[in-house]
Amino acid sequence: MKTDTNQFNLILKEVALKLIHLQAKVCLAELALSNIRTAFVQKQASMEAVVSLMNLQVWDLTNYPNTIDSNEDWEKMVPYEILILSTGCCK
Repeated sequence: MKTDTNQFNLILKEVALKLIHLQAKVCLAELALSNIRTAFVQKQASMEAVVSLMNLQVWDLTNYPNTIDSNEDWEKMVPYEILILSTGCCK
């Protein structure tokens, strides 16, 4: 019996996101994701996604507790790494 399946692979080297407060227009944090591998498998009645992520890093950009305005004092901004997850190097 033959089953109809389609597979789509997606590899992203790096994705960076900046979280900005909409009212204050101040950058709060930055996220970096690297070496993302995704495989989407579409079967006749379902779709499956398998995702692997090698590194996730999150930096606080508010300079807490001495919060600064990233629009005016951006040169004083010192990123503080609050999270790092790493699963090693991908091949």
